[in-house]
Amino acid sequence: MKVEAVECEYDKKIKEIKERFDKQLSEISKTNDNLMNKKDEEISRLNDIIKNRCELVTNEISELHKQISACKCEKKVHLLKKCVSKMDKLFHRSEKEYIKQIEKLKQELDIKETTLQIQLKAQKANLITQTNLHRQEEFDVILNSLEVKYIKMLEAHENQLMDMKKQDDDRIKTLKDLLIKHDISCDVINI
Repeated sequence: MKVEAVECEYDKKIKEIKERFDKQLSEISKTNDNLMNKKDEEISRLNDIIKNRCELVTNEISELHKQISACKCEKKVHLLKKCVSKMDKLFHRSEKEYIKQIEKLKQELDIKETTLQIQLKAQKANLITQTNLHRQEEFDVILNSLEVKYIKMLEAHENQLMDMKKQDDDRIKTLKDLLIKHDISCDVINI
């Protein structure tokens, strides 16, 4: 009867812990989704920056094209070299900035993913610990009740033995009294 009550209580606590764990997992998933959305927004923002830079480069190329068409051949070649150098520098600077921002985003995403994994593992460990503690408490309760029951059984057995010894002592005394009454020596009967 007690075991069934303990099992029922254990099942109830396991269900409560599972619900709490599911709730925490849901909250972490929502947080992760929000972070992913923010990262997508950041990637979109960076794409916009790249598009703007590309437009800037395209505009500069158009402007240079206009300047070149207005110049003489030697000046055109010199101006073209200057423009190509300028465009190359602008392209490399933009590329480096874009790569830095992408790496930074990747690192942040990795850190947040690792953090979420650690949180999930910590919650799992906490759940296992709570479950084990609950099992240990139930085991201790059952063990204590068995110990009390065993002690009571030992006390009852000891009382029974003492009663039997008292009855035996009373019988021996009665028998000795009978022997004395009939004038029979007790030493002769001792074996």
